[in-house]
Amino acid sequence: MTLSERLKSSTKPLHDSAEGHNFQRLLANGLLSLADYGAYLEQLFLVHTVLEKNIKHFGANDKRLASIVGQEQLQESFLKEDLEFLGSNPSSIEPLPVTAKFIRKIEVSAKDNPSSLLGFHYVLLGSKHGGKFIARNLKQKYSFNDAGTRYFDPYGELFMQHWRSFISGLNEAEFSETEDKSIIEAAKETFVAVSEVGSALESRMLERAN
Repeated sequence: MTLSERLKSSTKPLHDSAEGHNFQRLLANGLLSLADYGAYLEQLFLVHTVLEKNIKHFGANDKRLASIVGQEQLQESFLKEDLEFLGSNPSSIEPLPVTAKFIRKIEVSAKDNPSSLLGFHYVLLGSKHGGKFIARNLKQKYSFNDAGTRYFDPYGELFMQHWRSFISGLNEAEFSETEDKSIIEAAKETFVAVSEVGSALESRMLERAN
């Protein structure tokens, strides 16, 4: 079984749970207010900023990281573009406690085992599989053109080309058993974190409503 196959099978329950989360349902169907939609993108921006900074940093000394994660796969710029369109200042975003916890996890994991960064990236890049559907709904609900939904559908018809390149690189690289486990564990932690961020934002929405 390849590493990508182990990742898929090991994370399936967490993937299904995150995908079925009520916040994700609201997001995918354009049922969030623009403010709450923007708040979600803000938290993702903080995560991607830290993750991609570490990928670049450790990739300078790890040829596997540098060859597997190409510049075109990085997402921070797409989120920045969406946030600026929505009127949010990326430099003034405050992390939710759950986001701060996840960011610390990425930083610690990167120092302990840089290969683990591939697990975090696997989940976030893989989210583009359903991103096209989300982007289409958001454009209809919010009367957007491409601006405001770049993060969810940044590549158009080229996504599968980028995804296959990543998966191919992941499967062809040589990792130790410890590195394999760290990559899979990082992917699991990412699915959990996405659900936790959604829960935190939904709780804040309910508090406002009451």
